[in-house]
Amino acid sequence: MGSAFGGLAGYKWILRELRREKMGMIGIGVIITVALLAILAPVLTPYPPSEYYRVHADFSAPSWASIFDPSYYPDQVPVKSAFETNDSVSDWGVLVTKWKERGVIKEPLENRTYEYSVKWSELGADTSGSMEISLLDNDTHEEEVDDVIWILVCKNFTWNYDSLPSNVIIKLNYMVRLKGYTFQDIMTGKITTDIYIIMRSNAINWTAFLESNEKTKEFPDWELTPFGFRIHDWKPTEVNVWKSMEKNLVNLLKIRYIFTKGTSVSFIIGFKIRIYSSGLPKTGEIALHVDDLEVNILSHYYGVLGTTHTGADLWTLILYGIRSSLLIAISATLISTAIGVTLGLFSGYFGGKIDEIIQRVIDFLWIIPGFPILLLLVWLVGARLETFIAVFIMFGWTGTAKLIRAQILSEKAKAYVEAAKAAGASDFIIMFKHILPNVLPIVFVQMSTQIAGWILSEAGIAYLLGAQVRYVSLGKLLYSAFAFGALPKGAWWVIVFPGIFIAIIGVAFIYLGTALDRILNPKLRAY
Repeated sequence: MGSAFGGLAGYKWILRELRREKMGMIGIGVIITVALLAILAPVLTPYPPSEYYRVHADFSAPSWASIFDPSYYPDQVPVKSAFETNDSVSDWGVLVTKWKERGVIKEPLENRTYEYSVKWSELGADTSGSMEISLLDNDTHEEEVDDVIWILVCKNFTWNYDSLPSNVIIKLNYMVRLKGYTFQDIMTGKITTDIYIIMRSNAINWTAFLESNEKTKEFPDWELTPFGFRIHDWKPTEVNVWKSMEKNLVNLLKIRYIFTKGTSVSFIIGFKIRIYSSGLPKTGEIALHVDDLEVNILSHYYGVLGTTHTGADLWTLILYGIRSSLLIAISATLISTAIGVTLGLFSGYFGGKIDEIIQRVIDFLWIIPGFPILLLLVWLVGARLETFIAVFIMFGWTGTAKLIRAQILSEKAKAYVEAAKAAGASDFIIMFKHILPNVLPIVFVQMSTQIAGWILSEAGIAYLLGAQVRYVSLGKLLYSAFAFGALPKGAWWVIVFPGIFIAIIGVAFIYLGTALDRILNPKLRAY
């Protein structure tokens, strides 16, 4: 009993015929490949699936693209020290100076050098060892005059490349210890510490540069000081606590002549300790500990597929984006197909009122636009994976139910159904054991094309929703690329590669569906 495609032999015949279809085999090969990439994403990339997990400079091109750049240079770490030994301290230049400033006027009234000591300390942030700079503050802090103690730490290196870096990132741990000052002075903010960073070339007069009109035009937010510009505030209550800092100095690259080939560059970190006027004489000890100091000068190239506008690894985001697309499309298709097949069976087999109710529900869902429903759910619960799956299921089962109903109307009039009834088989046995296996091959065609449709739909909707999407999505990657100026900046990779993967996955399922259709459709099947 049964039609030509029913039973195990029928499925073996389908697989045998599928091997003859080049389009089908290409589709299966691509689907298996991208599925393995999605499953093995945690193994293939060490980074978490976050658009804000910075691994390199913004819009870094793929590493292999560097072979076309004659001025290419690898990432540089010219300054790095964990201060684990006493010798590491001697590599640094240190200067401690004192200024007196009146009110908001930055003009120094007095400038002299403090007596200080530089030594290696066993006290470290993560492991043992740090550079300790200590001094004794035994001055009287006059009324209306603020005392500013500058602790400058410096190291020089030479820039030997023609091209300008894409970014400079500094990392360090530091701790300021105060002893002898009153608790009230510390807690009321009369003693504060700011950190200033500068990288300057010996080829320019930095003080003159800051005081020039060019500074006002290009760097209006920079504080006028010969030691640099503020990038971080240390809060006065956080005494005797290690603080970690990582800062992006991309704005520094506007001064192109800092990084001139063959030029000696000075890396300076300045700790500005301000003691606001109190009119009271006091003696205090200040000890600054610096640990795990590192300067990363980044090239314009990184990784397999480059980075995004946030410096995140594009390869990682694409792998997890594929996982999201497949999870949404396959989950929605399987669930909606199960619903559609079940309702289609009941509708076609029983007819009557059951058929009428199911068909009217289908007609109602067909006239409702799905996108407004999705927007409503996004507003209520957010643009999550579950939201997309729920909407796709809601509108995805109707086509399958229509298709199965039409097939059932044809199948239930055949002889094997009459024979099953004569043998005393129940309606459920007839539907699910005899009729269903004969219509499943058509369902497979429907499923493969539906998965392709959901993948493209999810990418398109995620592109439209943009920042509202709360998971890694190929469509959201395209949105971010256009929203943050990838094209004007020449970052073609953040547009091309997500688009290619969307197209490849969609075409692969379409190829598979077309091959199955050619095998199972009598009008298309070649004998």
